Amino acid sequence: MDKPGTQTAGKDERRREPRQMLTTDATVTIEGRAHAARDWSESGFLIDGYEGGLAAGDRTDIRMSVPLDDGAFDLACQAIVVRIDAATKTLAAAFARMDRETRVALQGHFRGVEAADRTADPD
Repeated sequence: MDKPGTQTAGKDERRREPRQMLTTDATVTIEGRAHAARDWSESGFLIDGYEGGLAAGDRTDIRMSVPLDDGAFDLACQAIVVRIDAATKTLAAAFARMDRETRVALQGHFRGVEAADRTADPD
C-alpha cells in the first residue's frame, strides 16, 4: 500500500537496472519546467521539486540533460510516470518511447558505468 500522498503505477515496481546517483546539475524538463534529477538508470529517472498535475500512469514528453566528464548526455523521449510523492515532491518515471539511436547511447553509457564500477570494486 502506498503511503499517504504517494501514487504508484502498479503494485510491484521492481528495478531492473541499478540507479546512478546524480550529483551534477542534471535536469529533466516536464511540461516546460526544469526539475533537478536525483538519479537515473537505463530505464528511468527520479526528480525533485515536482508539483505539477501528472498522476501515476500518465505519459508525458520529457527532455533530460546530464552533464558528464566528456560533455552532456541529452535525450528527449516520452516517459510514463511510475510514482509521485507529494510530501517529498518527487516524481519517478520510466522511459517509454525513445528513438533507437538514443536507446543505444543510453545502454552504452550504463554499460560503461557498470564496467567502471566492477573495475573500482572487484569484489
